[in-house]
Amino acid sequence: MFHGVRLQPGDSARDLAAHGLKLKRKKGRGLILQPCPAHRGSHCAIYPHRPERCRVFECRQVKRVRAGESTEAAALDKIRGARTRVARVKALLHQAGERHDKRCLRARCESAMAQPSNLSVEDTHLRNDLESAAADLEAILAADFRIEAAPGRGGEPSETKAS
Repeated sequence: MFHGVRLQPGDSARDLAAHGLKLKRKKGRGLILQPCPAHRGSHCAIYPHRPERCRVFECRQVKRVRAGESTEAAALDKIRGARTRVARVKALLHQAGERHDKRCLRARCESAMAQPSNLSVEDTHLRNDLESAAADLEAILAADFRIEAAPGRGGEPSETKAS
């Protein structure tokens, strides 16, 4: 649901681009555009060469399991629930004619919901369903996956791999 992952000082933009990652500069900082082309299914295709942010990132579920606050089975159940919600949003985007699947879900949802206000009843229902599904996905990501930005990270938004 997010647009990009900031490169860290030790990351080589050239090496990451050579491994197929799409990079962009924004406000003088390098970004890896999302969805990540190296994220295939449930794994990273460039794992030994992944950027620093990916090396150190642990979602809330991983942290809870490691701390003994949750079981692996419960975490996997949360992951399945999030994937179901992602699939629902993607299906509604497809119904709405938004087919830019190389863009992050948030941008795709914003584009689909920016349609004219004089929609048919059917299109209005579809837009409402999409808005509700996107809000539901955001809520589960915030509650069960995202972590707060670490101090000294410049207030970067939390990141997940659900894009």
